Amino acid sequence: MARKFSNEAKLGLLAIVTLTVLIWGYRFLKGKNLLDNSNTYYITYSDVGGLNTSAPVFINGFQVGSVTAVKLKPDDVEKINVTIEVDGEIELPKTTTAVLASSSIMGGKSILLEYGNADMQNGILENKSYIDGTTQGLLGSMVDVNEVDVYFDKLKNGFSGLIDTITQSSPNAEESIMQSIEEFQTTIKNLSGISNKINIMLAKSASNFDETLSNVASLSETLKNSNAKIAGIIDNLDVVTTDLKNAEISKTVGAAEGAITEVKTSLTTIQGTVKSAEEAIANINQLISKVENGDGSLSALINDKALYNNLESTSQNLDLLLQDFRLNPKRYVNVSVFGKKDKEYVVPEDDPAEKIKDSKN
Repeated sequence: MARKFSNEAKLGLLAIVTLTVLIWGYRFLKGKNLLDNSNTYYITYSDVGGLNTSAPVFINGFQVGSVTAVKLKPDDVEKINVTIEVDGEIELPKTTTAVLASSSIMGGKSILLEYGNADMQNGILENKSYIDGTTQGLLGSMVDVNEVDVYFDKLKNGFSGLIDTITQSSPNAEESIMQSIEEFQTTIKNLSGISNKINIMLAKSASNFDETLSNVASLSETLKNSNAKIAGIIDNLDVVTTDLKNAEISKTVGAAEGAITEVKTSLTTIQGTVKSAEEAIANINQLISKVENGDGSLSALINDKALYNNLESTSQNLDLLLQDFRLNPKRYVNVSVFGKKDKEYVVPEDDPAEKIKDSKN
């Protein structure tokens, strides 16, 4: 039992130490030190210029504390409450002023507590008291006001001595200085005239500039109203590219090559057919040439006029025979049952054979 209790005590002590270290480390990162006795003071500013927690608090360049909180004032959002903690051994008079200043050109902020020895007679600030706050510009943070006055005094005295030296060394120095001043004034007038001309040019160009701005605004409005169409075009391009990506182009090319091969085969067959047709036409031309030249039976049949006349005469005689058979059948077929005598054939008045004879005569 004693061993078990000892382990639990060790675990509890370790947990307490760990928690204490975590709390101390967290507050240390925020600018607080649990091991030091410190006093808390409150300051109100209208603009903190980017002041952060953990910013240093100085007295005559010596750090005596840090900023622990920066929050908006609950009842007035135009004011900001700043909480600082100062070493408890340092006593601040009631007339202390907290000056918010820039600690570097990079923009870091710090608080300067300003007071004098005479202020200590006005009473000491108690813990959690309010301090009056003021703000100092970047130039004021970098250079003291008294130092600026000294610099200007030295510059003025040096410039006056320089003018006196120039005047004493050259008898015409004063005249040269006055001439330089007049030339400088002339230069100022010329610059003024140039600025006036620039103003006139800008005034004349104002309408064109306004029109340009109007056109730009119209273009932007058109683009804004065409967002849906542009999006549709982009979607269509996406669909087309996707289809091209997914399309089996290799198979399509293979099929096209197969079709081209079949077309080539068909063209070869057609060429053979055309060649055969050309040979047949050549044979027909040869046959026609023989007929025209009188070679062969067909040529004799076509070119022999006597044969043509005989055929025509035979056709006419056959036609007459058929007509006569139709008009006088008894002349060719005579059947007598009782032994009657045949009638003598009489040539009809409109005998076709006579008409043919008359037409030939």
